[in-house]
Amino acid sequence: MSVNEALEILGLHSKTSNEQINIAYHKLMKSVHPDKGGSAYFAQKLNQARDTLLNSHTNTQ
Repeated sequence: MSVNEALEILGLHSKTSNEQINIAYHKLMKSVHPDKGGSAYFAQKLNQARDTLLNSHTNTQ
C-alpha cells in the first residue's frame, strides 16, 4: 500500500504526526472491527494503512 492510499483510507493529510495517525485509526476501527459487526477486510485495510504511515515516519526520521 502506498503512503497516499494509506492517508486516504485514514482520512489524513500528508503532514501528520504518529499521534494523529493513531487517533484516526482508533476512531475508524471502532466502527469497522469485526467484533463490532464490521468487516474483517476493512479492519485489515486500516491496519495496513496505519502500519504503512507509521513505518514511513520511522524511515524518514
